[in-house]
Amino acid sequence: MPVIISITLGGGIGAVARYSVSQLVDVLFGSSFPVATIIVNILGAFLIGFFFQWFEDRVIPETIRSFVTIGFLGAFTTFSSFTLETLKLLQESNITAGMVNIFINNFFSLFAVLAGFFCWKLLFKKSITAKRS
Repeated sequence: MPVIISITLGGGIGAVARYSVSQLVDVLFGSSFPVATIIVNILGAFLIGFFFQWFEDRVIPETIRSFVTIGFLGAFTTFSSFTLETLKLLQESNITAGMVNIFINNFFSLFAVLAGFFCWKLLFKKSITAKRS
């Protein structure tokens, strides 16, 4: 399968997954603060960290890598929604909420990528090392 097709398929699935998670989060938490965007961004950051380590430790075809990272996770996470929601909060003179949104998205997404790296290593690195011996 050509890479462009795998990215397209991953993007479609990622967009639907993002919409579904956002709808569920809005029902559970309401929508006065962009909780749904925060959750998908942090979850996506965790997953990209996890899969990045997987792809580093195993031989994975480029089509699969592109499907997951560029396609699925690229469509699942949303920097554009984060920036728009932050701008709306700031325009509404809700400076504190805007700054909190910036902090939460950036800090916890970076932390989630690291957590993804470490989860992969904790769960699977021992089995890779044992197989090489």
